[in-house]
Amino acid sequence: MEGELYDLGMRYPKLSFIIAEVSYETADANEIMHGLPKHRGLGTFILEPTQRGNQQQLFDSSGAVIPEKMALYNKVVKDYGLKQ
Repeated sequence: MEGELYDLGMRYPKLSFIIAEVSYETADANEIMHGLPKHRGLGTFILEPTQRGNQQQLFDSSGAVIPEKMALYNKVVKDYGLKQ
């Protein structure tokens, strides 16, 4: 994966990159992200929006969105100028 991401970084100089849903390879994935050209690897993250008892849990046991949790994602969208 490292070579492919490096190649994408060279081919698309205006893009930044993240790796989503890492698990046991977290350290390797972080090293790859931080080694991309011009520091365009933004990092890695784990998202488990359906796992109960998890900090990122977005839904309650009935499947309804937990509003205060969703507010965090709305704030990120606003702060970083992302489209919804």
